[in-house]
Amino acid sequence: MCSKSSYCRNDTVILAIQIRIPDGYVLIGNPKGPGVGRSLKLRISSNDHSIRWLEVRKPPAKKYGPPFGEWVWTYSGNVFFFCTGVVSPDTGRIFSSTYSGTVLFEGLLCSSECRLETRTLPFTLAIDDNRKVKEHFVASADLFRIFTASRASMPLDSYR
Repeated sequence: MCSKSSYCRNDTVILAIQIRIPDGYVLIGNPKGPGVGRSLKLRISSNDHSIRWLEVRKPPAKKYGPPFGEWVWTYSGNVFFFCTGVVSPDTGRIFSSTYSGTVLFEGLLCSSECRLETRTLPFTLAIDDNRKVKEHFVASADLFRIFTASRASMPLDSYR
């Protein structure tokens, strides 16, 4: 999901990534511990350099005492992570075009035991320099509330 229907030069891009965690499981959210832990990883890959990706905003995690080891920070249910970036002022584009990329999400999913989960999520954004009216955050009120409650505390492992 995107924050706007299209973007132009210098626009801020907000890409929402929804992760659905199965009932009975938690996604480990530890940056580096305590307890069992593996850092969540989120990467954006694209051959297009017209968006400079800056950060990932994530919701607050909850403290969880697993059946083994020490407590950990976790997520459960439906979780949204938000990648923010800026469209380059010098995209070299004059007419409408698209930006295509892939989000690689990697995290430890645990129940009575843990397993590494990796997801590859393709996405496309519209870049339209001919757009006259600047849009604001175009999303549901609930998604906007989740975005504003999230915080920028997860590194964005951006690569090309």
